[in-house]
Amino acid sequence: MHYRINDNLSEVTPELFARLLSEVSEQRREKVMAYKHESGRVQSLMAYVTLKDLLHEQYGFLGNPMLIIGEHDKPSLSRSNLQISISHCSQGVAAAVDERPVGIDIERIQSSVKDDLCRYVLNENEYASVHTNDKPEVEFTRLWTMKEALLKLKGTGLVASAELKDILLNTEQYNFKTIINEDRGWVMSVCSIK
Repeated sequence: MHYRINDNLSEVTPELFARLLSEVSEQRREKVMAYKHESGRVQSLMAYVTLKDLLHEQYGFLGNPMLIIGEHDKPSLSRSNLQISISHCSQGVAAAVDERPVGIDIERIQSSVKDDLCRYVLNENEYASVHTNDKPEVEFTRLWTMKEALLKLKGTGLVASAELKDILLNTEQYNFKTIINEDRGWVMSVCSIK
């Protein structure tokens, strides 16, 4: 499994954005330009560029990968058995590639954690972990990205609250890697099959 993070979105000037946009597939240009706000456009473009660079460096792919968007918006590569996952937020973008299902999520660390959200998505042990942690925002984001990465690996999309609460139980068949970058304000988790 290979993954890459790009958290230099503030360095994407209008000139760089225009150049990179001209170098991606028409399919991706349409997706990028469908975002209402410039920040979403930059994130979408850079997620694709990060995936494209990862595929080139690790697998020798040349050109623009054509993505097929499946059920629950799960992307896959046209004409390849490789599995992919991409994610973006205001603080950065992330991409993962593996020969087996893979999921990745990157999220901005919020300035606070809402109790009702915690009760909705966390089980009792996770809730306690967040509320006894000296950095509850970071702990909540770590758990959320792990859950989201696993959901992306499974290709199920967001599930009912009860399932979401317990999704990290019995995950012995999965590998998780989490990177926390408090200085840059993000947490990234990637999930792959052992």
